Amino acid sequence: EVPPLPPPEKNAVRDGPHILILHYNPATPGAADEARRLADVLTAAGADQVTVATVPFTISSTHIRQYYDDDAPLAQAVAAQSEPETEIRDFTGYSPRPAPGLIEIWIASG
Repeated sequence: EVPPLPPPEKNAVRDGPHILILHYNPATPGAADEARRLADVLTAAGADQVTVATVPFTISSTHIRQYYDDDAPLAQAVAAQSEPETEIRDFTGYSPRPAPGLIEIWIASG
């Protein structure tokens, strides 16, 4: 059974949806399969919107980007769905920040 993601109403910044973007390099063997697997797991866990996007560059290590402190429970829940559990990187100082509730997952290129 897939553990659920925290409900949006527990997020103090917003009442909107969970928006998850998975990035991967299509030239990396297995990356597309991992992105689809994780997208399915996150959707089953209750993510409102999961988008899979390709990038034309190397991703050094799999990680999650969190842009708001109040999105920490969501980032932690997403990390727990990863195999192995994925590092969360603090992007709260990034500018311009995306909309609250957006979490990015970057899948290593190898």
